[in-house]
Amino acid sequence: MARQPETRGQIKLLMADRKGEEVVITRTLQTTQKAKNLQLKTLDPVIHRKKSSGEVVQVGGRCIDVNLEMSHVFGVSKAVLSNVIFCHQEDSNWPMDEGKKLKEKFDSIFDATKLNKCLEHIRDLRKAVNTEISTDEKLLKSQQEIKDETVSKKKDLQEAESRLAVTQDKIDNLSDKLSPLLEKLDEIV
Repeated sequence: MARQPETRGQIKLLMADRKGEEVVITRTLQTTQKAKNLQLKTLDPVIHRKKSSGEVVQVGGRCIDVNLEMSHVFGVSKAVLSNVIFCHQEDSNWPMDEGKKLKEKFDSIFDATKLNKCLEHIRDLRKAVNTEISTDEKLLKSQQEIKDETVSKKKDLQEAESRLAVTQDKIDNLSDKLSPLLEKLDEIV
C-alpha cells in the first residue's frame, strides 16, 4: 500500500440529525504493513455538532459510544445502521441469503428478541392477573355465601324474637288472668 509502512485514511459523513442540526462524524483508519499481512486499526472517531445557535461541539470516541450516538442521530437502531445504512459492499446481498441467516438479520433489525421478551412478559402478567381474578372470584363466592347465611340467620333471629315477644305477651296475659284465680284459691284453701 503506497510503499509506506503506515497509511492513514479518513471517512467523513456530513448530515442533519432529527433536530435539523448539522452533524459531522469522522472516522480515522490506519493500516500497518506487517511482515506478511496488513493490520487495520480504527483510531479515535470524532463527532462535530453544529448547534442551531452556531456553536460547534466536538465529542471524541473516548467520551461516548460513537456507534450508539450515530444510531441516535439517524433515529434508527444499531442493527439498521450496520445492516442497512452502512452495509459493506460484500455484505449487501444479505437479503438473498439462506433462510436462517436472513431470519437472524431481520430479528436483529426489528429487535425481535425484545418483542418476544415483551410478549412473554405480557403473557406472564396476564396469567398472574387471571390467577388473581380466579382467586378473587372464589373469595367473592365464599363471602357471598357467608353474607347469605348471615342474612338468613338474622331473619330467623327476628322471627324467633317476634315469637318470643308474642309468647311473652301470652305469658303476661295468662299471668294477669292467673293471679286472681290464685288469690281465690288461697282464700279457699
